[in-house]
Amino acid sequence: GHPKRLLRTLSPLVCAIVFWAVYCRMEHGTFAFWGHSVQVNLETGLGAEATSTIEWWQAGAHVVTVLGGWLLPWRIGWGIWLGCFVFAFGVLRRSSGPHQTLAVAALSSVGVWLGMGLVGQHSPTHNLYWKWLCPVVPMLVPVGVVGLLTIADRLSKHLGSLGAKVLIGVVILQGLLSNAQETQRQLLLSESLYRPQLELAQWIESEIPDDVPLLLDNIPACWIRRQATNRKMISWFDVPTNDALGFSRWVEREKIGLILWFRESWTQAPVVAPFLSAGGEWRGGGVTLIEVDREDDYGWILFRVEGDAKP
Repeated sequence: GHPKRLLRTLSPLVCAIVFWAVYCRMEHGTFAFWGHSVQVNLETGLGAEATSTIEWWQAGAHVVTVLGGWLLPWRIGWGIWLGCFVFAFGVLRRSSGPHQTLAVAALSSVGVWLGMGLVGQHSPTHNLYWKWLCPVVPMLVPVGVVGLLTIADRLSKHLGSLGAKVLIGVVILQGLLSNAQETQRQLLLSESLYRPQLELAQWIESEIPDDVPLLLDNIPACWIRRQATNRKMISWFDVPTNDALGFSRWVEREKIGLILWFRESWTQAPVVAPFLSAGGEWRGGGVTLIEVDREDDYGWILFRVEGDAKP
């Protein structure tokens, strides 16, 4: 029956979640492996600025509307998006079967994606949504194509076979062009925001000795850790102080050589060291921090650490 098939379908996912939660409890002391990710997105989204529950829901509804009414159909094509609904509503009215399971899975994946938008409430143009769409599109497009073929079959009775084929061709062309345009926008955004961090990581690997401790996060830290490394890299999350004197003493004690400061609050850098936001040269305790490089679109500043600061 339907409940048994649903249980069989979901059981691998449920088992994976349970096993991962147990692993995280053993390694990190919590079953809530989603905790940090959810907290970071809640703190950095539009909802963090809401002054009431109503404003929070309004902001979330706006994000969901733009994602479902623009970004997703712009990603796969308006005709494919319409075909998804035609297929889903068609099979959901029938008795249970593989097609119904496929429709539920596809629409549920979209629901999870939109749920991320409702809760996280980043700007709808944020490239996180594009990344989060990656596992959704392969399930959605086949469903949409079948629905689109169903629409073409019905339209052929009124437009003729040739007219229906031309219309489908136009719909597919629109999907390809809009996808190419959005892909190009994402690539340019990545070039602007993320390539400088990649180049910084490559510079650190080639120019900075392995025995120099680094206060490093985000893309540079992830890139350097793509393979086994002996470099000591400390995250801003692990800095044990948030006052200037304590920070300078910690930097001196840990013998930090380079510090990568980020403007975004979720990185904890502006929480721990807001006094570094201006860049340039900063002196505190027994250390001097000198700006080496910066990128203002994403918002980061690289400092070199020197000892024996003069008052």
